[in-house]
Amino acid sequence: MNVALNPALDPVRVASAFTRDGRVHIPQILTKDSAACLHSLVRESDFALREGLHYLYDGHVLSRDGEAYPDPTHDLSAVAAFLNSAPFLDFARCVTGNPGIAFADAQATRYRPGHFLSQHDDAPGRVAAYVLNLTPRWRPDWGGALLFSDRPSHFSGGYLPAFNALNIVAAKHMVGFVSPFAGAHRLSISGWFRSPL
Repeated sequence: MNVALNPALDPVRVASAFTRDGRVHIPQILTKDSAACLHSLVRESDFALREGLHYLYDGHVLSRDGEAYPDPTHDLSAVAAFLNSAPFLDFARCVTGNPGIAFADAQATRYRPGHFLSQHDDAPGRVAAYVLNLTPRWRPDWGGALLFSDRPSHFSGGYLPAFNALNIVAAKHMVGFVSPFAGAHRLSISGWFRSPL
């Protein structure tokens, strides 16, 4: 499997939006073929329920510290390698303005009805969170949006689940509760661009 960035991307323009807002939504991040293959892989992943006081979703770890996927014969190995490839990390360095990004951790995620991720900051060494959206169809009333709050009792913005789009965020964020009547699963690969501690 070959995963590739869309060659039409303009990282300088994207970096300008990220610098201004501390977050950016990048549609058509991958080539069409890459996005279609990646969607199929994530949809068919062997998920495990991840739950705690502040989160509930299905996850499948691809890489914790930039290491290779455990099964080199599996197509997800190519995905983990792409997320830690020079083109993808160079793109992240350009967008965030942080040349110290050394690797990306990653997990495939599936949010079903009732799932959520409460508001959080990223820990030391985490430069910015990313969400590689792989959800072909979504309605706003299904919830599951990536939300931002810059002061108490106020959402400053959000991104709905989408297909073949990358969100990069360097601010407090959360994934809103997925409605019980949601007609699809929110699929993505998410993680952090990280620098050495």
